[in-house]
Amino acid sequence: MKSFNKEQKILAKNYIKKFLKKYNISAKIAKTVNGGYAYCHEKNKKRKIKIPKTISPYNLGVGLHEIGHIILSHCEYKKNELIDQRPTYIQEYEAEKFAINHLKKIGFYTKQYEVEAIRYVMEVIAQGLNTDYYINDVPKKIIRWTGLNLNMWKKARKITVPNEENYGINDKHKLIIQYLMPKKKKFISKFNK
Repeated sequence: MKSFNKEQKILAKNYIKKFLKKYNISAKIAKTVNGGYAYCHEKNKKRKIKIPKTISPYNLGVGLHEIGHIILSHCEYKKNELIDQRPTYIQEYEAEKFAINHLKKIGFYTKQYEVEAIRYVMEVIAQGLNTDYYINDVPKKIIRWTGLNLNMWKKARKITVPNEENYGINDKHKLIIQYLMPKKKKFISKFNK
């Protein structure tokens, strides 16, 4: 993905700082990673995130995504239990939509970021389906946004949404999904159509 120029880096950094200050979030800024995490400590109420340095629209989106988890109370605890007990893919969807909305608001939205967000949410859905979720439980708004093929997802025994094969794609219908079908020993790869 294209990197920010000096002026854009400053704008992105300040945008992140605004959220950190407003919501009392401490951040570890990593220079070499593209992912992140959000954490809320129950006892001392500390909110922490780890995010990449804001050098590109993608990295800014990751930072906004993690801030979204904090603002949307996805990681808040009460009596040693997460308050938000919904499936992880719903929380990831909400955090991605938060990031995309803010990227649009400040003029750094890219289709490539949104397609990677869709890929990531589909990956989390697949992980859940492979263990304990049912495809029929996935809300229609998430199915529409991702464009996932319900017929294939319902038939498959196991599903993966690889990261490497889908890097740099900017059309959700060109994302590659791998399906392990009943009575088959190998995954088949298909476009997300």
